[in-house]
Amino acid sequence: MYNETRIIRRIFGCAALDLESLKLQRNPNAEMHYLTYRETVATQTNLRELFITMPISLRILADISRNLTALEILRVKIDDYDAYESIPYKWPKLKTLEMILDGEADIILNEMEFQNQLEELRLHVRRITKYTMMHIYEKCKGLKILTVAALSVLRGENMLGSIGERLPHLSEIELQCGSRTTFVPFFESAASLKNLTTLVLTYCNFLTNKTLEHVTLPYLRKLVIIQNLKITKEGLQNLLTNSPKITTLILRGCNGTDDEAVQVIASCLPRLEYLDISESPRITLNSIRFIFEGCRFMKDLNVDDCSRLLIEWRLAPSYIHSFYELKKYYYTYPEYFYSYLAMEPKDEYDSDYCYYEGDTSGDLSDIGDFVDDYEPVNNEPGDPIDNQPNQIDDIDHIIVISDDE
Repeated sequence: MYNETRIIRRIFGCAALDLESLKLQRNPNAEMHYLTYRETVATQTNLRELFITMPISLRILADISRNLTALEILRVKIDDYDAYESIPYKWPKLKTLEMILDGEADIILNEMEFQNQLEELRLHVRRITKYTMMHIYEKCKGLKILTVAALSVLRGENMLGSIGERLPHLSEIELQCGSRTTFVPFFESAASLKNLTTLVLTYCNFLTNKTLEHVTLPYLRKLVIIQNLKITKEGLQNLLTNSPKITTLILRGCNGTDDEAVQVIASCLPRLEYLDISESPRITLNSIRFIFEGCRFMKDLNVDDCSRLLIEWRLAPSYIHSFYELKKYYYTYPEYFYSYLAMEPKDEYDSDYCYYEGDTSGDLSDIGDFVDDYEPVNNEPGDPIDNQPNQIDDIDHIIVISDDE
C-alpha cells in the first residue's frame, strides 16, 4: 500500500495533470478508493465534473465543497449520516447535482447554498416530505430540470401544488413516486409552467381519468407514463386534447392502453413522431393500423411485450423490432391489420390489493377458456385461413402465460 500511495500521489500531484472531469468507480479496496479521492481533492482543484459511484459520508461531501469550488457537475451517493456536521455546503458554480441518499434529503438540503445558479437537481431518496420541497423551492429558484425519485411522497405531495409558482423556469420534471401518490396538487399547478416540455411519471397507480379531466399542458413535447393501471381512453382523450404539441409519447406497462386508447392517440396527435406502448396486454393488430393511418409523421414505434398482439400475429417477432420493416409490411398488406380477437372486459383496480393478495397468475382453473379465447388467427398473406390445419389439434397444448395475464 505504501508504494501504491506514492504512485497515486505522484500521478495526481503532477503539475501537468490538470483534470476537468473525473469519475471514481467503485473500488473493491476501500482504502485505495479513499486514497484516490483524498489525493484528487487535494490536488485537482480545477475539477468541473466529479462522479463518485462508491458511497461516501457527509464528511467527505463537506471536504468536496470546501476544496473543489469550481465544480459544475456533481454526482454522489451518500449512505453515512454519522459524521453529520452543521456546516454549510457551498457550491458557488454548481449547475448539476445528483444525489442518491440512504435517508431523507432534508438534513443535507437545509445546509446547502447554491446562490440560485443550480439548473438541474436529481434526488433519489426514501421519502419526500414537505420540508424537502420547501428547501428546493427556497434554494433552487432557477431550476430547469427536476427529478425526484422516492418510495413515498405522501408527506410532501401537497407541496407539489406550488411547483408552478415557486419554480417557474422548469422545462423537465420527472417524478418517480410511491403507488399512492395522486398527483392532483401537481397538475393543478403544472399548467402555469410555460417552459415545461418534458414530463415523466413513474409508478403512478393512483393517477386516474378523473385526475386528468381538466389537465392542460399546452407546451408539452414529451410525455412518459410508466406502470399505471387506471388511465383509459377517456383520460387520454382529455389529456392529449389539451396537449396537442406532444411529439413523443411513452405509455409503458399501462393496462388501460387498448385499441380504443390507441385510436384516441392517433386522432389527437397526428404529428406524433415516437410512440412506445410496450407491455400493453390489450392492444391488437388494430392498434398498428390506427397508428399508421393517423400518425403520418411517425418515426419509431415500440410494441414489445404486448401479449395479445404476439398471440394474434405469429410473424410479430420478425417485424415489431424494426419500424422500417413493420411499416413496409403494413403498406404491403394493409388488409391484414384487422383484429379477430374479442376484447376481454377490463379489470377494475380500486386499490393496490391486486399486487399483494389478489394475484391469481398461478391459477389455471380456467385454462380451457384461455385456449378458446386465444387461439391464434394465422391468416397472414399467402397462407389462406381455410387451408390451415387446426394447430391446437395437431400438437400437444403448449401455453405461455405472462404474469400480467
